[in-house]
Order: sequence, then C-alpha cells, then structure tokens
Amino acid sequence: MSVVFIVNNVIGFLFAWEIMTLATAALVATEHEARTTLRAAYLYLIMSHVGTGALVAAFFTLASASGSMSFAAILTGDVVSGPLRDVLFGLFFFGFGVKAGVIPLHVWLPEAHPAAPSSISALMSAVLIKAGVYGLFRFCAFGLGRRLLDGSDVCGVGTLSAILGVLYALMQNDLKRLLAYSTIENAGIILLGSALE
Repeated sequence: MSVVFIVNNVIGFLFAWEIMTLATAALVATEHEARTTLRAAYLYLIMSHVGTGALVAAFFTLASASGSMSFAAILTGDVVSGPLRDVLFGLFFFGFGVKAGVIPLHVWLPEAHPAAPSSISALMSAVLIKAGVYGLFRFCAFGLGRRLLDGSDVCGVGTLSAILGVLYALMQNDLKRLLAYSTIENAGIILLGSALE
C-alpha cells in the first residue's frame, strides 16, 4: 500500500495496485474453509480487476498521448482535452471508485468486511478505501486538469453514498457489516465535502 502512494510512473503504480489487491484478497480469504469467505474474496477480486481494467485503459491512453509513462509527463493537466478528457475521467472514477467503495461500486465491501479477520477489516476501512480516494484526487482532480467534483454526477454519487451508507448501517446487527456501510458513508462524505469546497 505504501508504494501506491509514492510511486511516480504508470507501470510501478499498476504493479503496486495489483499487489495490494491480491494481498487484500488473500487476507480476506484467511478463513477460506467457509464458503461465504471464499465468495467474498472472489467478489472483491472480480470487482477490483474490473476497476483495474478501467485504470489500465485510462493510464495507457494518457501515456500514448504524452509519449511517456512518467506521472510528471502524463499528469500535467493538458495532455488531453474535450470529450476524451471526460472519458478518461469516467474511467479513473470507475477504477478508483471501486476501491473507494462508493455506491453503486460498493458491492464487494459489505461482503469482504464480515469475512475478513477484524484486523484486516480495520486496515481496509482505514487505508485501503482511502487509496481509492487518493487516486480520485491525484489522477482525476490534479492529473486531468479538471476539478474533481465540478459535475453534479460525482456530487450525486457522493450524496448517494453518504445517505445510503448510513441508512444501511442503521439496519445492520453484525458489527463488521455496520463498519462496512459506515466506511461507504465516509467515502461519500469525502466526495460530497470536496464537491462543496
């Protein structure tokens, strides 16, 4: 996880992102004898890899346009413009939104939290989810030269995640599922707060 925050090129970032994903899936599947645990780990892997596919498409489009794999070259804010920039924003938002657990990309989170050991659930809430939020800010807001939340669509996702996250949390009688929905709510509040800055 630490490498995700400090790496400065596309290949290094994607490699670290994938290692983080695989390590988390392995930790979620610690008690792999239970079918629900394996199901949660597989769901997390599937969602994460679909999100990573979106990130790969976005990163390589930017790298192709700039002629470099370095973040310094591709994240200047003026590599692409117009509709292509909006498409890349959507790809980045989808890819990082899966990891951030925003609604409707959150489906893996309420399954993975209860399946994982308590210490892993805490790590997922405290750091893993924030890696997705970090990606949204670094690559969408600053890298594409577009304010992260200048559109009502993203503001709507933040509002939806905040409201539904807390409503679902109120209905839970399993503490770890409650933590999962609370984490979704927190991600929504972060997005919504950024939209209203």
